[in-house]
Amino acid sequence: LVLERHFGDASAESLADVYSVTKSVLSTPVGIALGRGELASLDLPVHGGRTYRHLLTMTGGTENDGRWEIDEVIALPCGWREHIEAAPRLEQPGTRFRYDNAAVHLLACALADAVGRSLADYADEHLFGPLGISAFDWPADPEGCSWGFGHLRLRPRDLAQIGELGRRGGGGIVPRDYVAEATRAHTAGGPPEGEAYGYLWWVADDCFFAGGYAGQALVVVP
Repeated sequence: LVLERHFGDASAESLADVYSVTKSVLSTPVGIALGRGELASLDLPVHGGRTYRHLLTMTGGTENDGRWEIDEVIALPCGWREHIEAAPRLEQPGTRFRYDNAAVHLLACALADAVGRSLADYADEHLFGPLGISAFDWPADPEGCSWGFGHLRLRPRDLAQIGELGRRGGGGIVPRDYVAEATRAHTAGGPPEGEAYGYLWWVADDCFFAGGYAGQALVVVP
């Protein structure tokens, strides 16, 4: 630990809303499920011709504005997943990077199906628990699916441990080959960070990073 500083009345024990950094955290239990055999392949279908790989790389090819913009989705009293699945296709999956909050929530729901439990419970046992992370808050949609797109709350030091997993090639928790694939560029990426994109991680020349609203960041410089 080189420097630690907290905003306002926050302390080392305060849970912070990491916004879209949640997406990169979500990538980690995907790799764990692959390593444990609970997810057989990233090329398994999720919905409408989209696979886990398409959703991880933001190349699902469906509409993400208007009724499918995430603030519109979360305003629904129920049926978020079904609404997201009904998004019109704009192009063939795998064709183009398009930052899509709703599609990442669909990925989280699909992963929960694959592992047979909520994403929060699964991460608690296989990711947070092994790292000694005991305090977190992962909100869920009306049907109980943990939000894939944002608003996970973690202590900053605990978030840093997830970055350390990437720096250490998975640390025996995530398969090393998955970490390598997740943190290399699969597309040229684009907005909002303007960098290349891996599996829910942004990839720059000298680092890979998770980025979220209002300047939230987890930056890993190998």
